[in-house]
Amino acid sequence: MLQPPPKQPANYVPVILMAAVFGIEPPLIQRTEDDANRESIRKSMARDGQHFPIIVVKVGAGYRLVDGQHRLAAAISLGWKEIQVRVIGEDLPRLVEMSLILSLNRNRKGASPIDQAIMLNQLKEATGSTVLQIAEQVGMSPAAVQRSLDIHNRIPAEIRVLIPSKLAPSKASLIAQIKDVPTQIKLAQMVVDQNLSREMLLAEIQEIKRRKRGDKKAKPVTVKTKAGSIYTFTTANIDVMVTELNALIAACKKIALDGLPWTVTQAILSKVEGDPAPKK
Repeated sequence: MLQPPPKQPANYVPVILMAAVFGIEPPLIQRTEDDANRESIRKSMARDGQHFPIIVVKVGAGYRLVDGQHRLAAAISLGWKEIQVRVIGEDLPRLVEMSLILSLNRNRKGASPIDQAIMLNQLKEATGSTVLQIAEQVGMSPAAVQRSLDIHNRIPAEIRVLIPSKLAPSKASLIAQIKDVPTQIKLAQMVVDQNLSREMLLAEIQEIKRRKRGDKKAKPVTVKTKAGSIYTFTTANIDVMVTELNALIAACKKIALDGLPWTVTQAILSKVEGDPAPKK
């Protein structure tokens, strides 16, 4: 259960109430919205209503969002006029409010290291806080905060300006796999201009790596096993296949050594030989 933030008057008690959807200000730290997650939440809220209130702080006569960006976006798309909110503070110091946002999002499923790096940098620039002050507020070690800020600083400036408004941090994290900075920038611009999906971006990164290795054009390769099973793969995934086959070979050796039942052996060998003939 989230407790009232520090520096809040001792007599302050969090309250749950209904608030006007369009009267809630955006959070001080912006996260890139996950379209798939928002759509899933929208369908759930349309079917079952709102299960959990969004978290806000009172600011003057209105409210500002702390947690629940996707739920609020879903409510807006559904045409809701009001939404249930949990008010956890009033007119909080900027550092405290931003630290709450970051703390609630740090360990969230799907949050990447770049997500965290961007949020920490926003907090640092907006408040002018030191690494030590930030660490104390968000419950991280100073070394962990500095490492995260270093991740942000390693992102080329041309890409940083695209995050998070145009380029999702999760996609920026994938682009960071490419070591060549000009290629990173070109790839980031391609993602923005062509609205590439994560799958399309991964394919593009694989192609860039293939060209860098000097590999020939990836072509389909078909293999027929002794059992008559047919497998088709491309040179782009040979490394994955080799790893999997080595693991299977090791498993087969273990079967021979341990004398496991044929029913177990058959299930493992079928991954390599299709449907093996019954053991005689």
